[in-house]
Amino acid sequence: MLTCRSLVCALVFAFRYASEIDVDMVRKSVKAIGQVAIKIPDAADRCVAVLLELIGTRISYVVQEAVVVMKVSACAPLP
Repeated sequence: MLTCRSLVCALVFAFRYASEIDVDMVRKSVKAIGQVAIKIPDAADRCVAVLLELIGTRISYVVQEAVVVMKVSACAPLP
């Protein structure tokens, strides 16, 4: 069960992993943030804020993945 506190911890870890050099880890981390946003509507605002922070890093592969995840998340049906 994901509580508010554990959600914040999960997003912090995902943000840290998404800032790494390993591109595969970045993809997985950013996709995980998007999946949380889709599956837990109450967390969507926080997830979008984290994705926007990642876009603000201006690291090309991080920005690319974050934009793709935001686009997919925006088109996803609500649970």
